[in-house]
Amino acid sequence: MGRIGRGIDATAKWLLKWRIIRGPARLIANSRYAYSFITRTDRVRTNRLRDRLKRGTVPEHVSIIMDGNRRFACSRDMEKEVGHKHGKEKLKEVMDWVLDLGIPYLTVYALSTENVTGREGEELDSLYAQWPLGMIHV
Repeated sequence: MGRIGRGIDATAKWLLKWRIIRGPARLIANSRYAYSFITRTDRVRTNRLRDRLKRGTVPEHVSIIMDGNRRFACSRDMEKEVGHKHGKEKLKEVMDWVLDLGIPYLTVYALSTENVTGREGEELDSLYAQWPLGMIHV
């Protein structure tokens, strides 16, 4: 994310501190206009990435550290489990990209033993339940 994107995120985070702004902001964020903007932005980013990869070499191995799903959910007033499900869906999307680009190896670091001790039982049950569901899609 570039400087402008970080600035927009910081401004949005600051504005969402006030309850009076949260409701209308949520309506705008969930509108078809926001979806259209995000979809177009994703297409532009994807095309730019493809152009860069065409000019250079494709990596042999990509590693991903799954991080921020709880923060993502909390910042949107969602349950933690919903954030983890969003993370799983994004990982499936990334796996498709890796296959499309012909990258032979992908490593995903999803949960450390240190992370397990700081989580509630319900959250861990939800995470563990997603593992076999995710493997079915692989």
